[in-house]
Amino acid sequence: MRKPKPKTTKPHVRTQTRDERALDWTPLYQMIDDAIEWAIDDAARYAAPYPEEAEAVENVRAFVSAKRHGRPAQVRTTDVLLVFSIILAAIERDLTPHERELFAALEGAIGIPHPASVVRVSATPHRCGYPASCNPPPPPPPPPFCVPYFRTA
Repeated sequence: MRKPKPKTTKPHVRTQTRDERALDWTPLYQMIDDAIEWAIDDAARYAAPYPEEAEAVENVRAFVSAKRHGRPAQVRTTDVLLVFSIILAAIERDLTPHERELFAALEGAIGIPHPASVVRVSATPHRCGYPASCNPPPPPPPPPFCVPYFRTA
């Protein structure tokens, strides 16, 4: 019996014709970098009066810069979420009434409830001990279904 030959993988080599037809993505990457820098600059402008928020923005800016240049970097998730929320708040703040109507129609089309229809629940305890909505917590989930074991002997 013959031993099977181990499979050898050939390195993938691009052909010359492939390289000629390839798109140059450099302008797209530059536009994305510019948009990210613009958004972080805008977040820094809004966070400037608050030292902790401004520090978070600078941490995210340093992280993005390091990653763009191929250097290892770390950033706290809370900093990223804070900067992202600042950017979203800035976008929402700058919307015109017409743009708000367009976004409301889009949100309705994809099933996001309108903010007026969202029930707000306060975390303030009520006299019954539950939050102000007076709804008790949901019951715990039932135990998983299992089939009893029967002996046949």
